[in-house]
Amino acid sequence: MRWRRASKPTCFRAHALTYPVFNRLASAYLTRHPSRAPYLDALGDRLPDFVRADTRWNDPRTAQIARLDQAFNRAFHAPAAPPPRTETLAAAGGPRLRLQPHVTVLEEDWNLMTRRGLCLDAEEDFVPRFVKRKGYWVVYRNVEGGVAPQRLDRVRFRLLGALSEGEALEAACARAAEGLAPPALDRLAKQLPRWFAEWTTLGWFTQ
Repeated sequence: MRWRRASKPTCFRAHALTYPVFNRLASAYLTRHPSRAPYLDALGDRLPDFVRADTRWNDPRTAQIARLDQAFNRAFHAPAAPPPRTETLAAAGGPRLRLQPHVTVLEEDWNLMTRRGLCLDAEEDFVPRFVKRKGYWVVYRNVEGGVAPQRLDRVRFRLLGALSEGEALEAACARAAEGLAPPALDRLAKQLPRWFAEWTTLGWFTQ
């Protein structure tokens, strides 16, 4: 059964880079990575790596824009994986929780997510104004089948980022706690059960 999608992904790259620049980037990328599949869902999956590796396009903001669009595309198209099994949670070395394929944790150095939202309602020739600003986000597919971003604080970003990299739960929590003062550590210990209950309800975890 194919996933029924409730929204359509939009290419932020074209707005952010302007269409002439985006067309040159797309042409260079497709020359290196032409489509090999009958569907275009995964066509841009290698774009963030291509941007970082190609000296003509290796600009930090362009790389983050490509990553942001990739996150929305994955949230829209990626299949859901099975939820965690009991034996996964009881694994030697500590429980391991991986993020679903449609869940992506992002760090931004510009107001990219905000500008992307404005682009969705703008005319085609709209060019967003970027401002240097640190932000942390998770992009996922919600229970209604739509794509949703959620802002994170730095602690939750580090925790989910560690899980996305395959770290065991104990190690991920230790990374999130790095550098926190004792009062903040106490608050973290109290918040963790609520966070994981919320994320489990949202369906972010797999085995």
